[in-house]
Amino acid sequence: MKTELQDLIFTERYRPDCLDDIIFANKDTIDNYLKNPKLIPSFIFESKSPGTGKSSLAKIIVNSLGCDSKKINASDDRGIDAIREQVILFAQALSTNGLKRCIILEESDSLTTIAQNALRDTMETFSDNVFFIFTCNDISKIIAPIQSRCVTINFQSPNIYQVKIYISKIWGENKIGGDIDKFVEYYYPDIRSMVSASQEISMGKPWNLKHVKFEEFLESIKQKDFNKIKAEVFDGFDIKKFVKWFFNYIFDNYTTIGFDKATKIVNLLADIEKHSNLNVNLEIIFIANIMEISKVL
Repeated sequence: MKTELQDLIFTERYRPDCLDDIIFANKDTIDNYLKNPKLIPSFIFESKSPGTGKSSLAKIIVNSLGCDSKKINASDDRGIDAIREQVILFAQALSTNGLKRCIILEESDSLTTIAQNALRDTMETFSDNVFFIFTCNDISKIIAPIQSRCVTINFQSPNIYQVKIYISKIWGENKIGGDIDKFVEYYYPDIRSMVSASQEISMGKPWNLKHVKFEEFLESIKQKDFNKIKAEVFDGFDIKKFVKWFFNYIFDNYTTIGFDKATKIVNLLADIEKHSNLNVNLEIIFIANIMEISKVL
């Protein structure tokens, strides 16, 4: 049951409470395991985009089973010490109710290789007493021995029709008007951002200002105004959202832009996207590719 404070925050008020409320493609798989908790395996919940329901499903599984649980954010505790001091101690302790205990490792793709190797041994040794839920944005950073011991659930592409129904409910309850199709498509697949933006709209902040800003930024690219571009990029500019918007813009206008130019631009955008999940200075990569795009335009 949500507290009064949580109810004021849309991302908490509308956080899914049960399996039926969450939008992903493998409900039957999870439901079958919940019916047979003694056989429940470890899981990897993956999606390149945040806000798709990975953490919510982990919480639902723990609440549905009523099992002992421990959550660790691996981006904060990413080394071998966290595994020794937190994971192993919890894994070897006896369950309070006879059910397997659950260890949730958020952002597990941040774990060092040494820590992951220690986890692999822990998973083997205590498999009768504990199961793991790994959430990650880049599954390629999870070592193969851990992947082979888990059932992988992909959250990257939630059913967009179901997402629109979910957001429509929020808009209806809060008397929000607007083009819900464009709104969902703009944020998709990041459902959490949709919910958060819906709260901003309900408080009088128009969401389409972001589109206007992107169009102005594109004009700066065409004008080769690199000082303005650099200043905006290092002032909290949403690179990932712009790349997605610009990609759709290119496809909407590729007959005008020309196929060869559109191809070059899309390849440069793909390069930015590739680097967005790596431990790099994304702003520099982005500006470098934008300068190349300005030559094409």
